[in-house]
Amino acid sequence: REEKKLKIKLAAVRGLGDADEDEDSSAAGWVSKSRDKEKEKKEQARLMAEMTAKKLEEQDDEFEDSEEEDEGKYSGRNLQGLKVRHGADELMEGECVELVLKDSSILTA
Repeated sequence: REEKKLKIKLAAVRGLGDADEDEDSSAAGWVSKSRDKEKEKKEQARLMAEMTAKKLEEQDDEFEDSEEEDEGKYSGRNLQGLKVRHGADELMEGECVELVLKDSSILTA
């Protein structure tokens, strides 16, 4: 009984040595299929690269547009009259320092 079930199960599965009727079992056929698959992979990779390049270009354009908008909103004129709390003598060459703007009361200004 189990042997019969096993034969039925294995009959549905194609073995490694079995070839389909529509497949060409020659080496030339295999090479042709391999080349076709390789061409398809290269084409897919090329399309993905084009899509990625297009997305990156769109992001660059958006970034440039936003930079142009930001330039109109904020400039060196906005820094006029601001004082830095730190003196130049406190800074050492090669040292990283966070500069802090001096606080002032809004009501007295």
